[in-house]
Amino acid sequence: MAIQADKNYDPRLVGAVTDQGPTRQGNQDALWVPDRAAPTELGALYVVADGVGGQEHGAEAARTVTAVLSDVFYRERQHGRPVAEALVEAVTQANQAVFDDAQSRDARMGSTVVAAVVASGVAWVAHVGDARAYLVEGRKLRPLTRDDTWVQNQVDAGIISLEMAEKHEFRNVVTQALGNRQDVNVHLTQPQPFGPGAILLLCSDGLYDAVPPEIMYDLTVQESAQTAARALVNAAIEAQASDNITAVVIKSSLANPMVAPAKTTRSGQSVPLWLPVAITVVVVVVVAVLLGIWQASRPPDAAGLGTAVSTAAAPVIVPGAATDLATAVATEPPQPTATLPPTHTPTATPQPTLEAVAAPATAEPPTATSLPPLPQACIVTPGQVFVWPDAAMAPGGCQTAVSKNTFITGDLIYLVGDGSRSLPIPGDCGNFSDFIQVQSQTDSEIIGWVFLNQIKRLEPGEACVTP
Repeated sequence: MAIQADKNYDPRLVGAVTDQGPTRQGNQDALWVPDRAAPTELGALYVVADGVGGQEHGAEAARTVTAVLSDVFYRERQHGRPVAEALVEAVTQANQAVFDDAQSRDARMGSTVVAAVVASGVAWVAHVGDARAYLVEGRKLRPLTRDDTWVQNQVDAGIISLEMAEKHEFRNVVTQALGNRQDVNVHLTQPQPFGPGAILLLCSDGLYDAVPPEIMYDLTVQESAQTAARALVNAAIEAQASDNITAVVIKSSLANPMVAPAKTTRSGQSVPLWLPVAITVVVVVVVAVLLGIWQASRPPDAAGLGTAVSTAAAPVIVPGAATDLATAVATEPPQPTATLPPTHTPTATPQPTLEAVAAPATAEPPTATSLPPLPQACIVTPGQVFVWPDAAMAPGGCQTAVSKNTFITGDLIYLVGDGSRSLPIPGDCGNFSDFIQVQSQTDSEIIGWVFLNQIKRLEPGEACVTP
C-alpha cells in the first residue's frame, strides 16, 4: 500500500490521539487530520475541537465543527481563496453551523477550536476559545494562541499573574466559543516558518492543564509523531486530568535536527535532560570524597611530608573513627554570647496581698449599646480568591464583572451578609452558584462576595486551619 505524501503532508509525520480521560464519562473532544481523499496539495489541515462541558450536546458541537471546518476550507481553497482567508471563513461557517443546530434544538451548544494549515513550508493557525497551538522553538514549546478565557482577561488587565492563572478556579471559563452567538471573533496568528525540524502541537485544555510545559516538550520531540501524541495523552491520564484529552502532533520531517530527542526509560517515560548531568556531578563528588579519605589515611611517605599535607587541608572526619571533633574543627575557643550588663542591683519585689489583686468595686460595667461581634470565617480555597463587588452580583452585572480585590488561603474574614445566596457566576452568567458576602479583617474597605465553598465559618475560639 503506497504512502500518500506531498510537499505539505506525509502521514508518517502526523500523530493524533483523543481520550475521554480518567474522570469524564464521555468524550466531547473531536479532531480532524487529512486522509487519502483530502487535497493536501492545497494545504494540510488539522483541527482540534473541544465541546463546552457546561452546555448541552457538547460532543455533537465538536463533531460539527471538525466536519464543517474541513469541508469549507478545502472548498474555499479549490475556489482560489488564499490559505488564511479560507481558514477564517471555514471557522466562521463552523460557528454558524453549530449556532443553527442549537437554535433548532432550542438548546445551548458550543465548542472551542484550534485549526492549523501547513502549506509550502509555512503554518497558519486560527482559534476560538482555549484550545491551543504550540510550536517547538529552541528547547521549549512556544504558544501560538491566546486563550479566550475570563482568567486571561484578568491577566491582561494586570489583576493576576500568569502563575496564578495557571491554577485559578476560573481558568476554564471561556469568553467565547463556536455556536454561542452568530458573530465570532476568529483569531488568526501570523504565518510561522515550518521548515526541517519544526514541530506543531494542537491540543485541548485537558492536556496542558494536567501536564507541565517542560514535560510536554520532552514528549513532543520524541522521534515518532504518533508516539509523541500517545505519550502526551498518557501523561495527562496519569496526572488525573479533569477533562477530555486530545493531542495532534505535526512534524515537518522524519529527522528533527533543530531539537534534541527526549531520552526515555524502558517504560517509555521521558527522562529530564538535566538528569545525566546531575548523575555525572554526583559521581565526580563521590570519587573526590573517596580520594580524600584514602589520601588522609595514607602513612607519611617522607619526613615531614605527611604533616605538610594534613595541616594544609581541611580535616576529614571518617564516620566511626575515634576522632576528637572539637579538636579537629575548632581553631579558636568559643566566644561568650554578648549580653547587656545589669543597670542596677535587683531588689526583692513585695508580693501583693489579696486585697491588692481584687478587682476594684468601681469598675464600669459594659455598656448596653455594645454590638455582638461579627461571625468570623477563614479562606480555605488554595490560591487566590476573587472578591466580587455588589455590581457584579446585580442583575446584568455578571457579563461585565471585574474583581479588583482578592483574598488568599488562610485570610481571616467577617461574614457581613444575611447568609448565602444563589447568584449567576461572573463571566459565566448561564450558571449559578452559592455566594456569601464577606469583609476583610485587616482592611474594612475590602468587602464583597465570594463562593460559599471558598470559606469555612469559625466557631468561637476556633483557629483557621487551611488544607
